[in-house]
Amino acid sequence: MSYECKHFCIDELVDKHTLLSLGEEDCWKLFDTKALKAIDQLREEFGSVTINSWKWGGSSQWRGFRTQNCGIGASRSMHKVGKAFDLSFKNYTAEEVRKKIKKNESFWTQYISRIENNVSWLHIDVKETETPIRWFNP
Repeated sequence: MSYECKHFCIDELVDKHTLLSLGEEDCWKLFDTKALKAIDQLREEFGSVTINSWKWGGSSQWRGFRTQNCGIGASRSMHKVGKAFDLSFKNYTAEEVRKKIKKNESFWTQYISRIENNVSWLHIDVKETETPIRWFNP
């Protein structure tokens, strides 16, 4: 069995169609374990956070796993291979979280490989990189 998050249900990580098509157990297998551990650690460190909100009537459904036919993002996005998430925190702005991660970057390298700058959400992924954390612009 693959890793299941301590702080997220699968509805928060995949779109409704994928969940209905594959079922909960197989949806967990879509994700890289390091990516799932990263979002658990982010929730532990920064508190309440939203990824997808469709289950509760919100409009977000592509901030976790994205299917190959999803028109959002790059064709080779880490979201499409279960290695990326876009997060919005209740008590912090994305920039505040990025600054706190930078201050303790050596800790966060065990969880995160890349972070996107200059966006209103926190994009993290676990794509292989040569630097501890690669900070990139959209």
